[in-house]
Amino acid sequence: MKHKEKLSPEAYERLKASMNDDAGTENAHKWKILEEGMDLVSSQHPGKDGQGLEQRKHQIEETARPFGVPRPLLGVDDTSWGSGIDVLGQFFVRYGLNPWFEAWQQAIERSLLTEREADEYEVKFNAGALLRGSMKDQAEFFAKGLGAGGHTPWLHPDEPREWMDLERRNDLPAALGQQKIGGQNEPA
Repeated sequence: MKHKEKLSPEAYERLKASMNDDAGTENAHKWKILEEGMDLVSSQHPGKDGQGLEQRKHQIEETARPFGVPRPLLGVDDTSWGSGIDVLGQFFVRYGLNPWFEAWQQAIERSLLTEREADEYEVKFNAGALLRGSMKDQAEFFAKGLGAGGHTPWLHPDEPREWMDLERRNDLPAALGQQKIGGQNEPA
């Protein structure tokens, strides 16, 4: 709010009272009664504030760069979330997170396992779960691996289930290359 000169004491008291009356969320959007010809001034950012915002975006990017965080994941602008976002996500996992996974695996093995346990067990982050493509891409990959569309099968039916964190099934053909034909399991 802006006034040309100085408010009278009465106008000042009324304005002060009206400012106190809008405290709390229930009064947040009530209008002010402007006293003695006051003007409401827009609170737009001047150019120098805009430069400050640009500098802030730059600082965010500079901080994220060593960690391999792609720009759209930083939330600093209106980057479109099109089909390339899957590739950026994979980029982030491969080059941003995988080095940390390796460091954490080594730290866990060093700090939490005895020598005998370290020989027997392996600590492993499942980055593959983060690198999965779209459901459509996965379905095509699994279908081809299981022999759909005339492809030679190279996956066992339990493998895709395992990758998707699903239980094994006992009603699936036991060996690669077998499929049910006429109610019996026969080689493909």
